[in-house]
Amino acid sequence: MKLAAIHALLLLATLGFAYQTWTRDKTGPVTPGSVLIWDTDVDDIVAIAYESDEQEVSIERREDETGTYFWGTVTHPARETPPSDTAGDSVAADSESATPDGDSAAPDTMPAAPTVIEFVVGQEGDVLLDEAADPRALRDLGTVDEQRLSEYGLADSTAKIVVRTEDATRELEVGGAAWGVNDRYVRDRETGRIYVLPAAFLRRLERAEYLLPERRLHLFDDASIRRVVVRTGEAERVMHRADGAQPGTAIWTQPEEPDEPDQTFANFMDRLDRIWASEYVPDLDPRTLTSVVRIDYFDASDRPLGHVELFRGNEEGEGVQYYARTELTRVLTRVNASLGEQLDADVSQLF
Repeated sequence: MKLAAIHALLLLATLGFAYQTWTRDKTGPVTPGSVLIWDTDVDDIVAIAYESDEQEVSIERREDETGTYFWGTVTHPARETPPSDTAGDSVAADSESATPDGDSAAPDTMPAAPTVIEFVVGQEGDVLLDEAADPRALRDLGTVDEQRLSEYGLADSTAKIVVRTEDATRELEVGGAAWGVNDRYVRDRETGRIYVLPAAFLRRLERAEYLLPERRLHLFDDASIRRVVVRTGEAERVMHRADGAQPGTAIWTQPEEPDEPDQTFANFMDRLDRIWASEYVPDLDPRTLTSVVRIDYFDASDRPLGHVELFRGNEEGEGVQYYARTELTRVLTRVNASLGEQLDADVSQLF
């Protein structure tokens, strides 16, 4: 009996020590993703939002004729800025006739409009969606008294992550950084439990405008292309593609001359492959621009793979700008002006 009692005491002591070690407020070496906060199917996610004093991030599911995709919006709140010298002079002039009460005094700041960035969510967003479906914390710190929330930067926190599915909404309040690392304390609003969340999850939301936009114009592999149709306002041209001798290279020929490679067209297509979506401009109407060219891509079974449209515009103060729209971007995106200009010049040599 004495031996059994001793063993029981040792077991209790071991369990107590393990509990203290786990709940002690420090970030030690742990296995990343060891604690599951909640679990849902990524296909059920309708939207993800992140709100803080610096920005609001919205990732929402949309659908069109080409399928389902996620659209991102990052909004930076309006910031008051010092008035310009001209504005100050104007106000100063008006103040000469002001009443003694000073109703016409020059303002210290001028209101500024909020900054809104919108985009199709790309590959990094897919990682974010997977993480949001079943977020895994480094540690579970349990629940604490309201008086202790300040220790985790959660007492007055205004930042939060909201994950909305078809039938539920989960919310994490975002607190301060864990000591010595960039991982963050968060509190599950539903359970009240505090977790240490890996820094990468928050970084994708805090830097959403840089990390999440889709930069590619297509998802299909160039090797799957076997035919393209090139159209301008006045002409149309069909070209066939065959794999070149070197991996990643292509030979382009006209249907009526299958043994005569067209290097001029090959150079044009190589240049076209180098453009990417640098900035989404969803409010820009293509009808206000000049259409340069449209290319439609088809596979070996003559099924459509996608398309790209190139437009030219002249923005006040910025000169000639070029824009592209594809099945993936869905809206106009600004592209490198120098590449756009070269493609514009190439088109005149294709017909």
